[in-house]
Amino acid sequence: SRLAAVALIIVMSLSMARVAGDGGGEADAVDAAVRADGYVMVGWTGDFEYWNPLIPTMVEDYVACNLIHSSLFMYDEDLQGPVGDLATGWLQTLNPDGSMTTEIAITHNAYFRTASDPYDTSRQLTADDVEFTFNLIMDNPDRGTWRSNFIGVTDVDALDAYTVSITTAWPKATLFDDLEGVPILPEYVYGSMRDPFAQAEPDELVGSGPFIFDAMLEGSWYSFAKAPNYHGEADYGAERTVSVPGIIYSVFYDNIALSLAINFGDLDVVSIGSDVNTFLDVLGSYATTNVIKQAVSEPGICDVAINAIPMSFRTSTYGTGNPHLLDPAVRQALVMTLNKTYITDVILGGLAEPATSVIQPGYWQADIEELRFDPSAARDLLMNSGYADYDGDGYLEATASAYAVVNGLVDVGDELSMIRCDAPDTDPTYYAVAAMWAADARDAGIGLVPRMLSEGVMINMDWYKADYDVWVWHWGWGPEPIGSALSTWLTAEIVPGGLNCQMPMGPWWYDDTNYTDAPAEWDLQGPYSAYDQNLSMALETLDREDRKVIVDNLQQMVYDSHTEIPPFYDIGLYGYTDRTPQPAM
Repeated sequence: SRLAAVALIIVMSLSMARVAGDGGGEADAVDAAVRADGYVMVGWTGDFEYWNPLIPTMVEDYVACNLIHSSLFMYDEDLQGPVGDLATGWLQTLNPDGSMTTEIAITHNAYFRTASDPYDTSRQLTADDVEFTFNLIMDNPDRGTWRSNFIGVTDVDALDAYTVSITTAWPKATLFDDLEGVPILPEYVYGSMRDPFAQAEPDELVGSGPFIFDAMLEGSWYSFAKAPNYHGEADYGAERTVSVPGIIYSVFYDNIALSLAINFGDLDVVSIGSDVNTFLDVLGSYATTNVIKQAVSEPGICDVAINAIPMSFRTSTYGTGNPHLLDPAVRQALVMTLNKTYITDVILGGLAEPATSVIQPGYWQADIEELRFDPSAARDLLMNSGYADYDGDGYLEATASAYAVVNGLVDVGDELSMIRCDAPDTDPTYYAVAAMWAADARDAGIGLVPRMLSEGVMINMDWYKADYDVWVWHWGWGPEPIGSALSTWLTAEIVPGGLNCQMPMGPWWYDDTNYTDAPAEWDLQGPYSAYDQNLSMALETLDREDRKVIVDNLQQMVYDSHTEIPPFYDIGLYGYTDRTPQPAM
């Protein structure tokens, strides 16, 4: 899941009732329509892409999902939890056969509402809807965003209108964390759809969350109105009471324009990603209103990925990356040419924390012993691993002893150059990292070619088809490390559209090329690795300290693959105003 920035954007939106602003071609009309109503105006450079709550993909999609739909559990504004949302109580029982049964009581106060009739309370959310939603996801293991959240779940049954029973094959330590955020859908709507996982229009959505989709000018602004009869207020009182009449999210295509809009009082909250220069030099400067700036460390990483998907997983339309990168020495050399200190101190102005593990700082982070930044030593490593500069152009070529030549992946003389290094156009930081890295990699004899691509292209090509060599991007998740983050690198995810676009993690792995070598007791249904085995152990280890040991090992496996090199932890740069709405004139 890509959850970074979701919590803060929603919390800031809900907690500050401000006047509205602008963001697109009909901005003046939006401003006039909502200013008197006291809507909170949020500006960002993203846009909503997938409205169907079964397939949220980007940060913005999760924002819409969380606004419109309720889930059994949620995290609070400090990312602590999980705490109850629709769930009001639970009981877990360990069974003699090693399985675990979890009974969850749900609220009597949740209703599904449509934008056309938001006050309708004839469609009460019940345990049948929970059973339907979870079984729909489990019955489609190759589709949707939430499939990995149900690892180990064998049965979901509604015991009565307000009690659902969930059985896991083993004592699943992360069950409540995995159910956090999974939207509960109305069976009466999704049960009759030809394809519940297809793209949806926002005005078709039916949810029980705190807001209802109201209106939009696509690519410009999106309005969400406070939903009546919200169960959070009924169940939790002031703690979950929505105190604003609505929120409008405006899309800007330039962080400078976004910052100027809040400086001049047209916006109430802005998210400018990790654009440090704009944050330091423009946001709040010469403003006509008081702009409070916040730099926040968020769950997730700057995602620097190297494509080392083995040839046995690749097809003509999937996994088309530079075969030189299958050489562990080449990947290690690339790691040694990524200057994390320069990135955090110079490019990010000291606002970000250097990353070691793929898990953000805190209890779950492993103590990783990193390779040092040393392009000269990286070049020596390559020279000792079968590469030489035959033509004297500074880039190294493969000799007969190079890993990729020995394994028939490249020919003698093939150069370590023209390695694509892609970055999305959504944030200038990513391309700045790619450009800086290319200069340092050249010192080691490696030719990276920085490319700035639209995020849509990168989603469809780099991610879904694994057609890339190296990327500098973003990957965010929730605070629980196993199901939301570490499950990314399961071998089963090395499929078109899967989360693992890099390689099988761990010291060994099995697929159809060496299946018979796998331990007989595993009864493999597909590719499997040491990483997968350890992750399964972590999921069923209820003791927190014991689970921590396994989680640390998983992080070390990812690092040792030298395919994931996060230079810094997610940084969110925000601004908000402290003024109050003015009465309509």
